[in-house]
Amino acid sequence: MPRLPPDSRRSGSKRMGCFYHSGTRDWDSLCLIRNKRRQLREALRLPQDMLIAFIRRLRAQCTVAFDIYCVNTTQLQQSLKARQFARIGVSNIVDKAYLGIRRTLRALSRLLQTPDKNPHATLISVFLNTIMETVKEGNRIGQYRERRIPHAVSSYHRPSIDDGPPLIPICCGYGALAPSRWMRRNILQSCTPKFRSRERYEKMEAEAKVKEKKENTIDEPWPNNLKFKLGQKSAEEELRLLLGSTFIGHGALRRMEEVRVDNTLTRSQRSLSRPSM
Repeated sequence: MPRLPPDSRRSGSKRMGCFYHSGTRDWDSLCLIRNKRRQLREALRLPQDMLIAFIRRLRAQCTVAFDIYCVNTTQLQQSLKARQFARIGVSNIVDKAYLGIRRTLRALSRLLQTPDKNPHATLISVFLNTIMETVKEGNRIGQYRERRIPHAVSSYHRPSIDDGPPLIPICCGYGALAPSRWMRRNILQSCTPKFRSRERYEKMEAEAKVKEKKENTIDEPWPNNLKFKLGQKSAEEELRLLLGSTFIGHGALRRMEEVRVDNTLTRSQRSLSRPSM
């Protein structure tokens, strides 16, 4: 488990909840502490190093403590009981291959602070694959993603000069349009309404009693997209930085921010909110 600095355990420190989930299954905390198998040590090394680095960075400004729960996301309400949070960040478990957006919203929406207590309490969801899954196979983006790019990679051949104009914008989050147009328009933004319609997003939000913000207030909705257009100052530098980063191919990463729309508390939350006699 993370070795926290002594001053991070002092009373009055800010507390953050960290919920660790394995890619294949969830591990009980006792198993994590007692089991010395190499698989567990390797799985914990990255989160441990990240937490320690994060705490050291904040030590000069404030004290931080972490509560770590090794449970499935759908079990967090039972584990956290009456606790509520001003902000919850969710990885790409919202993609269909994992929990999906419906189950994620239902599992986490009640953990947000109610609007009467904090109208700005936000659930941030990261869609890594969902937007691109909305793009149909028949168009040019689907053809390049599903056929041309894997072929070029598997055969260890660099894409031909003919692949250049459409291939670069796909990797950077732009639509595979004609070379004279592909820098003028982001086709991925047009996929968002299609995705919401296909997933019946409004119905899911109503069930979870949340709604999407009209505009993101915490992070950019398309953080990995190119900001500059062809010919603008710094456009070439931005493109080179993206091509050399780990975000290449993640131009379709979408961050959505949701807020609660009801003030209903769970039974444990109601009992905690009652004044003591």
